Amino acid sequence: MIDDLRSLRAFVTTAEELNFRRAAERLHMSQPPLSRMIAALEDTLETRLFERSTRQVSLTQAGELLYREATGLLERADELARMLKRETGVRRRFKIGCTAAAYCTSFPQIVARLRELHPEVEIELHEMNSDAQLDGIASAKLDAGIVVMPVRRPGIAVLPFSRMRMRMAVPAAHPLAGSAEPVALGEFSRDVFIVHAREENPAMYHEIMHHCAKAGFRPRVLIKKKGQNCMAMIASGAGVHFSAAHGQCLRVDGVSFVELEGEAPVLEMGFACRDGDGTALMESLRGLLGMQG
Repeated sequence: MIDDLRSLRAFVTTAEELNFRRAAERLHMSQPPLSRMIAALEDTLETRLFERSTRQVSLTQAGELLYREATGLLERADELARMLKRETGVRRRFKIGCTAAAYCTSFPQIVARLRELHPEVEIELHEMNSDAQLDGIASAKLDAGIVVMPVRRPGIAVLPFSRMRMRMAVPAAHPLAGSAEPVALGEFSRDVFIVHAREENPAMYHEIMHHCAKAGFRPRVLIKKKGQNCMAMIASGAGVHFSAAHGQCLRVDGVSFVELEGEAPVLEMGFACRDGDGTALMESLRGLLGMQG
């Protein structure tokens, strides 16, 4: 028994292309998951659908029969979906969480492309910290999120997405604000460093302390509390802050972003979703993220 239409769509596309790589590109996914879907469909139907060789892919007799029937079935299913949408006027919502730093990556372009591929879905973006995103994904209030790594949450899968070299966000009145040249980290040794609590992201906390130690100083820290706005704290003169965001993608009154000389902490971001979520929309999003990587 065929459980859903996704495997049929994957089969039909592969049958039309007779090339797994091109079919995967059309489906906006990578080739290994497509191969697994076809293999699972063949196991379900207990018959081979494709003949594969090093030079070509061709349909078996069973594959030709399934292709003829599946194309009509998918056309009827699509028409039914369009009919229901016209009658009800309801659009499915797909909610994605993200940190502010995500807007400094290819994430906005990926979301724009996702909207083009799925105009029937209303895609909502919700800016929030990583912990709030993970809670939202676990409780199904969010479908996915762009979070700071590492992540260890049962039931949540994470795909590495982006590595961002961090800069120093400083008050606009800071002596080094607006520097045209990269600045050595040691030049900030007299500043107060606004940091997230160690338990929020132990790996990032350790990396910040490690880089400061290599620069020859132990920073005075001000722990950012939940609910406090980090950029507002910087603008008010409370201290400086390692930031993956920068002035080209994030403009904040009273805050300047300074490039650091030499080594700097790196922020690793990942795409998080519920483990086992294999909807067509999620597969499209995974494919777009994979192509960016």
